[in-house]
Amino acid sequence: MVLFVIFVTLFLTACSSSGDTSPQSTTVVEPQTPTQPGVPPPGNPNPNQPTTPPPTPPSIPPASGRTPLPPWLSYCDDAGCRNQSPAVISTCGGTCRATTIIPSVDGIRISGLAFPIIGASPVLVSGFADVFATVYPQGPGAFVTVPYAPSVVLSTESDVTMTWYELPPVWGGVTPVDFVTDQRTDPATGLRTVFYRQASFQAGNAGTEIFTNALAIQSAERRLTGVTSDPITALVMPTELATSEHGEGNFSYGNGVITANYAHPLYFNLFGGLVPTVTPRIAHEIAHELFNEISGSFGGNYSCFNEGQADALAYSSGFLPLDQFGPRGLRGIEYTKGCDQMSESHDVGNCYFWPLFQGGHLTPQFWEKLYHPKRSYNFDSCSPTNRRTGNSLFVMFTDATGGADLRSAFDAYHIPHAATYADALAEL
Repeated sequence: MVLFVIFVTLFLTACSSSGDTSPQSTTVVEPQTPTQPGVPPPGNPNPNQPTTPPPTPPSIPPASGRTPLPPWLSYCDDAGCRNQSPAVISTCGGTCRATTIIPSVDGIRISGLAFPIIGASPVLVSGFADVFATVYPQGPGAFVTVPYAPSVVLSTESDVTMTWYELPPVWGGVTPVDFVTDQRTDPATGLRTVFYRQASFQAGNAGTEIFTNALAIQSAERRLTGVTSDPITALVMPTELATSEHGEGNFSYGNGVITANYAHPLYFNLFGGLVPTVTPRIAHEIAHELFNEISGSFGGNYSCFNEGQADALAYSSGFLPLDQFGPRGLRGIEYTKGCDQMSESHDVGNCYFWPLFQGGHLTPQFWEKLYHPKRSYNFDSCSPTNRRTGNSLFVMFTDATGGADLRSAFDAYHIPHAATYADALAEL
């Protein structure tokens, strides 16, 4: 029962703060992904994690030949990083046996790690880290997020394992947590995937399948919209590398770089495996990259609209399951109750597109027209009760559907609008 309360509370709290950036920003940050009671989420389970880490040097692009890292991580083989204080966590105040945990990618130390400790619930003694006591299916533990430090020092008399791959600590020495990568590039389009996995985790053909799917997603979404973006670089990682304070690692940066978190075995096995779990995230983030190419036609706060079109386009391309699009949102509210009942950014945006799906309007012709708008718009897409929002969507969707009468659909979903297309256009 305690576990159920922890994760239901986490789900509701996490979804209430999506972390989306301002509409003028090119970076799109996704909220935490819903899970099921008793199953640890893909990222930090702490709903109140600290958001002001100590100042850190800017991330330096990796030298030629080095593996690229998610933008919130950097290599830690320079003095600036090595001289930072480690994060020290303990169940005994640092007076018992200890190990130094050092994360690395392809053998080179990196600046952060997010991981569970199973078997004990240490507390932070010094340094900067978020240490969140929780209960796992295997027993009591803690989730530790270290955004920037050269290492983590753990001391405890308890028998513990670390990471979702249950590594045993090396007491009195160094416990390496190494991640290896599978990197692939398509010379024709420039698409690149970097698949990170914990070295002890045997992922089979996941790297190949992720690359193949990303290439197919890019092709399908570009074909539907008639728009191309910067060449995609997809950085696909486990929970342990999702150390950003702003979300669990599903980001679009507006410059071709996307990141996607495939979580951990307890999570992705619920959804058919690693590749089926992360593929919809990749499709959603690539859709954001495409929208960035036309975002100049949208003023105001277009963030909720952007989230809705990303799920709808990913669904239309065949890479996002219908139940991740609708008929209910992340908060469990059915769209048929009205878009005015939605508050989470994805739920608001998806609610706008759900009646179009129900009406059979999400066609290739719709997407081509939506991505080549006749006019510019300026509205707050996160205010579904605002008449200017409703009129903007009414005009936009009428144009994209080739003149379909959408009045009854808008009425059914409680989206305010003028009586006619001409009136709505005149009010804009």
